Amino acid sequence: MSTLHTNDAPSSIVRMIDMGIPPFLVSSSVVAVMAQRLVRKLCPHCKVPYELPLDVAESLGLDGFTNVYKPLGCDECRGTGYRGRTAIFEIMPMSEELRRAVMTGATSDDLRTMAISQGMRTLRVSGAKKVTEGITSADEVLSVTL
Repeated sequence: MSTLHTNDAPSSIVRMIDMGIPPFLVSSSVVAVMAQRLVRKLCPHCKVPYELPLDVAESLGLDGFTNVYKPLGCDECRGTGYRGRTAIFEIMPMSEELRRAVMTGATSDDLRTMAISQGMRTLRVSGAKKVTEGITSADEVLSVTL
């Protein structure tokens, strides 16, 4: 277990190589990479439903899903509309295909594309799920994800 500061899970692989760890060692040693971000939770006392603009819904990958909540502000949350935090995650298991790509010098974009095709849920997708569940707002997810 180790911690690196990167924008997403695939970037961690490239960061380790940039730090001087040989690709063969990264490829054979890494089992999985997880990226996480904290997002503020909507205050359960004052969150209000609203219709998400179509362009915002599309940027979250929520085609056709527009009924969500937004912060309002009350005495319970000191007028912020948020109370507490929760995490969104991106987990990238190292498959054989990803290992081979690391060995051949793949970029973080290449690794990201491969990982998504193998089922990795991105930070934004993880956040969008919390938006549809009424846990956080679309603006909060968009502010912490790329």
